Amino acid sequence: ILSTDPQGLTPEARRGVLDQLLAYDAAVTPLYETLVERAESTKRLEARLWGNDESYEPEVRAAMRRTWEKRRAAVNEAAEALSQLNRDMLDQIVAAVPESVGWALKDTYERSAYKGLFEGDESLDEAIAQISALDLPPAQRARLDQAVESYRTSWSSLTREMVKARQMEGGSQSFPPTRESMEAGLLQSRLRYRRAQLDQRALVELELLLEPAQLASVPALDSASDDGGK
Repeated sequence: ILSTDPQGLTPEARRGVLDQLLAYDAAVTPLYETLVERAESTKRLEARLWGNDESYEPEVRAAMRRTWEKRRAAVNEAAEALSQLNRDMLDQIVAAVPESVGWALKDTYERSAYKGLFEGDESLDEAIAQISALDLPPAQRARLDQAVESYRTSWSSLTREMVKARQMEGGSQSFPPTRESMEAGLLQSRLRYRRAQLDQRALVELELLLEPAQLASVPALDSASDDGGK
């Protein structure tokens, strides 16, 4: 918000958003402290339950495990409450600013909150950069630009679906896993597979759109091919 182009956000809207952030700061602190307290309590019990102390009777160990399961569930509950607060605050901010600014803010948030989901095929990205630097005839350039744009759009769409699936799983892995969290995990796996297949199709299409002599100037394509075959 603070780094947003002043021309893209009116002073009134900026003040409104900053007021929301101050309210968020007041709300997030107790939730975060609760999460930390519950997590530390759970870790202390884990150390006793799975430590080297063999003196616990089976009944005592069973009771400790039941307590651990309850504490683990409490950690998940606190983590989900914190995640939900973050998502609600984002929705409020996005609704209070122009669409173009809101989209950029949401994109920044999701890339930070779900960084691992946005990590793509670096070798393919490098190949696209090398292709962009080539001196190509206008018609060929147009075909390549269209292929890259189509790939980027599809990749982004699949990644957004992965973000939604991750949100369905909740703030952390539940124990025992619920049917919803298991279905969300399976959806994540399917989406990752589809995105990997998209990368491979894009790689083949780029290779087909280049002449043999041009391919020699794009060594990253060979690297991407090798990575895809592993």
